[in-house]
Amino acid sequence: MEEPKVTVLLIDENATEAARIRALLAEGHGRLSTVPAMELLHAPDFSQAKAVCRAPDVTLVSLHQNESNPAAALKRFQADLPAAPVIILNGHSEACHIQAAIQAGVADCLESSQLNARSLSLAVVRALENGRIQQQFAESEKRFLRLLANSPDLIYRYRLVPPRGFEYVS
Repeated sequence: MEEPKVTVLLIDENATEAARIRALLAEGHGRLSTVPAMELLHAPDFSQAKAVCRAPDVTLVSLHQNESNPAAALKRFQADLPAAPVIILNGHSEACHIQAAIQAGVADCLESSQLNARSLSLAVVRALENGRIQQQFAESEKRFLRLLANSPDLIYRYRLVPPRGFEYVS
């Protein structure tokens, strides 16, 4: 039985860079036993990304692409695909873009010039695992709130640090 492939969507206008990333992911799968097989799909920009792949497992985004405001484009993209973890690949350290990306909730930021098969593959695996954990936590939180809502007892949470007050009352 063939193991399922992880779908990785790369948003980068450079086709040569896409070929390099594809080779690095294949090499990472061959060298590291913990790395699953990965299928790389390539879109040159955010506007074409949804047409290329509607449900990627992980998205790699190049910040040095031809976007006037990459952080805003990233937020729009994440609104359309909130479950897919995003890894930023930046060509040079643009602190303002990296900081905005982190605030937008990206899973990781990697320097594209220093990428190797191991670092890229492990970043993708880490992003998948963190995404899975966040999804499990959200489901657990929903179950917990349902339990609280159905409890006949009064349950509350009080914030002791300013501003003081009730955060939750059943």
